[in-house]
Amino acid sequence: MRGPSVSDNAPQPPQVYRSMGEILMCLRPAVEQHLPLRITFGQQGPQFQSFIVQLDEAKGLIALDEFVPSEGERLLEQGLPFLVDSFHDGIKVTWRSEQPARRGELNGTRCYWIALPSALTYHQRRNAYRVKLLLNRPAKAQLLQGSDQLQLQGQLIDLSATGCKLRFPGNVTHLLQPGQLIQRFTAELPIGTIEAAVNIRHVACLSRLEYSDVGVSFDNLSGADQRQIERFVYQLQRENRRFE
Repeated sequence: MRGPSVSDNAPQPPQVYRSMGEILMCLRPAVEQHLPLRITFGQQGPQFQSFIVQLDEAKGLIALDEFVPSEGERLLEQGLPFLVDSFHDGIKVTWRSEQPARRGELNGTRCYWIALPSALTYHQRRNAYRVKLLLNRPAKAQLLQGSDQLQLQGQLIDLSATGCKLRFPGNVTHLLQPGQLIQRFTAELPIGTIEAAVNIRHVACLSRLEYSDVGVSFDNLSGADQRQIERFVYQLQRENRRFE
C-alpha cells in the first residue's frame, strides 16, 4: 500500500482506497491528532466543522463531534448527504457520506454516528519538507491587511520553503477564507524577520473555539528570502532529528 506510509516529499497523485485497513489507516490521524473536519452539504452548500471523537472498527462506525456552527446538525439529522475533508501535514483525505446519521452520546456529550466510508481519496499534495518549530524556540507571527482591516497576532507552528502553519487565539474562521491573499505576513525567527504576502490555504478552529490553525503559502517570495528560509528549515530539520 502506498499512501499513508509515503516517506518522500514528492507530491503524489490522488489515490482511492477501498479496503477497510487502508480506510482506517487514513482516518486514524484525525482521531489521534484531533484534526478538524470540513463538512460540506451540497456542491456549493454551507461548510461546517466537526471532529472524529471515536472510530468503532467492529461496527464500522464513526462518531462525529457537535458541529460548528450548530446549524449543520439540523442538516445532518435531515439525512442530507455530505462531503468530508481532512487536512494534515500536506495530506488531504476526502470521502462522501450518503447514509443517514444516528444521534448518540459519548462521555456525556452529544455525537453523531455515521457509517465508515466504503471508499475515500488520499492525496499527498506537499512537495516541500516542513518542520515543526522546537518548543524552546517559539516564533511570533502576524497577519496584517490594510491599516485596520485585519490585525492578527499569534505563533508560527511549522515552516517549509513554500509556506507555514500559524496559530491564533480564538476563532478567526470568519476573518480568513481559503484563497484569500493577505498583503503582509511577518514572523520573528532567529535568522531575522520574514516578511511576505501569503495566500490562505485552510483555516480551522480547534479545541472548542480556543484557538485557530491557519495554513498559508508564500506569495512572490524574493530569491534572498527563499534561500534564507530554506537554510533555516534545513537547520531545524537537523535539530529536530537530533531531538527525536
